[in-house]
Amino acid sequence: MGAGAEYAFTDHWIAGLEYRYTRFSSEDYTYPVANRSLGIVGFSQQPSVNQVLARISYKF
Repeated sequence: MGAGAEYAFTDHWIAGLEYRYTRFSSEDYTYPVANRSLGIVGFSQQPSVNQVLARISYKF
């Protein structure tokens, strides 16, 4: 998901700004640990990315 905007500040020059958010699927991991008091250790991971893109264009 995301959003963006462009603005023409002259007849030839255009500036733009875009935001994009990406979330990837969740993964669960478990690991047996040699220390008997801990037993099995696990965690869940759900990576995500935030991106911002700025641009300036010249139209011929």
